[in-house]
Amino acid sequence: MEKLLEAILLATMPEKMREDAKEPICLSFNKEEGLKGEVTTTIVGPVSGIYAGLCTLLHDSLRAMEPNDPMRQKKTLDSIYKRVSIELGIK
Repeated sequence: MEKLLEAILLATMPEKMREDAKEPICLSFNKEEGLKGEVTTTIVGPVSGIYAGLCTLLHDSLRAMEPNDPMRQKKTLDSIYKRVSIELGIK
């Protein structure tokens, strides 16, 4: 069933998106030691891949921070949403 779903998704995907899906993606976050350690990020790749990688990274991060508490995961996700919205000026 998974193979069938994958085939259907690939068949309906626009050519540009299929080409982008072949490209490597790099999402990297680094923080130097200390309370005021420098924070850097590296984001390289097509938008569709960055989106997929970000979703995976966020999911894994929430699970790592609050492994067995879905309500705390939701509160953390809500907090992230609010902060990012303010920083982007969309809320």
